[in-house]
Amino acid sequence: MRDKLSSIRILNTSMNAVSEIPCTRLLISAGAWSQQVFSTLFPNSNLKLAISSLAGHSLVVRSPRWGKGQEAKGCHAVFTTDEAGYSPEIFSRTGGGRFISLG
Repeated sequence: MRDKLSSIRILNTSMNAVSEIPCTRLLISAGAWSQQVFSTLFPNSNLKLAISSLAGHSLVVRSPRWGKGQEAKGCHAVFTTDEAGYSPEIFSRTGGGRFISLG
């Protein structure tokens, strides 16, 4: 048993052929499903990924009151939270847009 990742083996099930690809790092980018993907790929591992899901929505809106004059002063971000864990964020953007994350 090795202590470091040095390669991964991929099984082509239609041809019953194994390929080995050298690597020292593996990136799993499945968002909230990353732990499930990791556990499927490495069922004997005790490692738990520090990823959790957070339901939310985001939207981009335009304001007729936000123009080049305000953009010249710079864009801003507002981060909020409450006791229940609701954490909306609002970002001003160039071009008159506002990004609102309702997570």
